[in-house]
Amino acid sequence: MSTICNGLNDFLNYGVIIQVKPNYFLIGWELERVDEPQGLCFFRSDFYLNQQEWLHPKQYQYISKEALLTSLAPLQVSLPYLNWTPYSKALFQQTFTEIQTQFNASQFEKIVPTIYEKSILENMINHRATLLFQVLSQIQSSDDDFLYGQWDLNEGIMGKSPEYLFKYNNKTNYLETMAIAGTSSINHSPIQLIQSAKDNHEHALVVQGIQETLQKWGNVQIKQRQTIQTNAFYHLYTPMTCQLTIPFQFDKILKILHPTPALSGYPQFASIKWLQSSFQHIHRQQFGAPFGFIDENNNYQILIAIRNIQWQLDTISIWAGCGIVPESNFENEWIELNDKISAVKAQFKL
Repeated sequence: MSTICNGLNDFLNYGVIIQVKPNYFLIGWELERVDEPQGLCFFRSDFYLNQQEWLHPKQYQYISKEALLTSLAPLQVSLPYLNWTPYSKALFQQTFTEIQTQFNASQFEKIVPTIYEKSILENMINHRATLLFQVLSQIQSSDDDFLYGQWDLNEGIMGKSPEYLFKYNNKTNYLETMAIAGTSSINHSPIQLIQSAKDNHEHALVVQGIQETLQKWGNVQIKQRQTIQTNAFYHLYTPMTCQLTIPFQFDKILKILHPTPALSGYPQFASIKWLQSSFQHIHRQQFGAPFGFIDENNNYQILIAIRNIQWQLDTISIWAGCGIVPESNFENEWIELNDKISAVKAQFKL
C-alpha cells in the first residue's frame, strides 16, 4: 500500500483528485496553469465555459482508497456545527411558475433551475483533509458515482458525481457519454421511477438532445435505458456511444455537448440563454461544470461537477438542480432539490 509519502501538505493546499475506477484515484499537486495540455493535465471550468483552465501537476500519483485514507487520518479534526442558510421556497415557486409560463408559450420543453444553501466554515488544511476523509470513507466499490475535487488556499470544490460528460479513447477515436435524468429516492422502489411518465419524458429529452448534437460527429448508438443507484437516489440512465468519423477536437466537443439537456434544458441553446438571462447564473461557479483530465495517452475523462460542496474563502455552499417539464409538480421538485442537498451533507457528514 503506497501512501502519499511526500507532498501531503502540498496536495491538501493546492491539489486535485479524480476517481478513475472503483476505490482507485488519481491525485495531483504542485499544479501550474498551462495554455494547452502537456502530458497528463487536469481540466476545470465554470458552468458557462467562460473560465476554462488546464492544470499540469508537477507531481501526481495513482492511489488506492485505503492508502489515501491512511495518509489523511492523522489530520482529522471535528468539524464545527454549520448553520446553513436555506433557499427561499417562495423564490423557487416564482421560478417554477415562470418556467411553466414559458412552457405554455412553447419556448421550451425542459428547464433545469437550481437552488443552494450556504454556511460558514473556516478554510484550513485540517478541514479540507477531514472533508476528503469523510466522503472517501463512505465510498463503496459498487457505487455508481465518482469522487472528484480541486482546491487551493482560497477556493475549492469536492463531490461525487454519477454523471460523465464524455470519455474519449484516442486510439480508437471512440467517445462514450450518458444521459442521466429522472430521479427518485432510494426509499422508493426503482420500479416507480421506471414507470413514471414525467421522469421518462424528462429523460427522453436528454437522450434526444445528446443524439442531435453528436450525430454530426459520427454514428451514435443508444443503449438500453436502465437505473443506477447513488448514495441516496435512483436515476434513469442511458449509455450512449459515438464512433467519431472526424478527428476529435476537445474544445469543439466540449462547446457543443456541454451543458447537455440534463443540466440546462431542451432545446439546449434556448434553455442556456434563459438560464443566463435569469438570476440562475449568479454564484453557481463550478456547479454542473465539466471537470476531468487527459491522461498520458491523450485519453479524456470529463465528468459533470454535481453533488458537491464548493467554498470561497470561508463561505461553503451546496447546490442542487432539478429537471422541470410541463408535467412537473412544484412540491415534488422542491422535495427533490432539498433531498439532493441533504444527501451531499450526509456524504460529507456535515
